[in-house]
Amino acid sequence: MKELFEEFILESKSQTNEVEETLAALLELSDRQWHTYELLDNVIKNEVENWIISKCKKESFNAIDLITLIIGRLGLVKAYEHVKSLLDDLANEIRATIQETVAELDGHVEDPWMK
Repeated sequence: MKELFEEFILESKSQTNEVEETLAALLELSDRQWHTYELLDNVIKNEVENWIISKCKKESFNAIDLITLIIGRLGLVKAYEHVKSLLDDLANEIRATIQETVAELDGHVEDPWMK
């Protein structure tokens, strides 16, 4: 899986695809990683988090929805804290999505298998 994430990171830096399309691909990778029951390599995890934070647009419900799903599957603490910090001045639909994620993951975001 590490190689697939490395490939994603390389491609995402040069891609001109829509962010949501790229996030959908990352969600698929994240789901596959989650099913391995192993945490993502810390170097790759950091790069994924930095990419997510750079693409996080609080105006896009679809992007936020995909990002929250990715955070939950990969245990992305830094991205989680970033998304959580966006709660002020959001549309109700986006705020609700983030609040659901906080309620589900708060206190154990680093462990994607804990519910």
